[in-house]
Amino acid sequence: MKESDLFAPVKQFLLEKIGCEKVYAEVLKYDVVGTIGNHNIIVEMKKMLNFKVIEQAVYAKRHGHYVFVAVPNKKGGFSRLVHDFLKHNGIGLIIVKEHGYVEIPYGMFAKLNRKTDDIRKFIKDGYHDTITGGHKMGDFDYQSDYTLMIDDVKRYFQRYPDKWITIDEVLNHCQC
Repeated sequence: MKESDLFAPVKQFLLEKIGCEKVYAEVLKYDVVGTIGNHNIIVEMKKMLNFKVIEQAVYAKRHGHYVFVAVPNKKGGFSRLVHDFLKHNGIGLIIVKEHGYVEIPYGMFAKLNRKTDDIRKFIKDGYHDTITGGHKMGDFDYQSDYTLMIDDVKRYFQRYPDKWITIDEVLNHCQC
């Protein structure tokens, strides 16, 4: 199972079971960001539970009110030490089983983290909600704010090929 294969079940879980209003992929360095009310939920996904994903989750507490690690199910489960470490740091565990079934083991829900920076200012609607999470930045066409703005301006000009358009019209129409 690839990391990107975890995205669809995790997104569905966040929307249907947790109650997120929106779920975004690849915001800043985070695989998945869900929003529910004023709270941000960050999920770091990996093919296996290791120190790298735990380190990413600890770092994600900077922006997430709730932080989870999502990994595929492992025969025999996960060590008690891992459970204790995640619980001690307030990080939840999401296990993705066969056929996209997702569960949070008993006692492994993330704890509320009150001290966070605002990640929502980095979310681009129309972009982060259309891509799949779990990819490296080079695996898909990343679009900066500048690229998105230029594409918007080009689309506006293409709509009116025979018309002179003023700068004020462009500024009023495009999200510049």
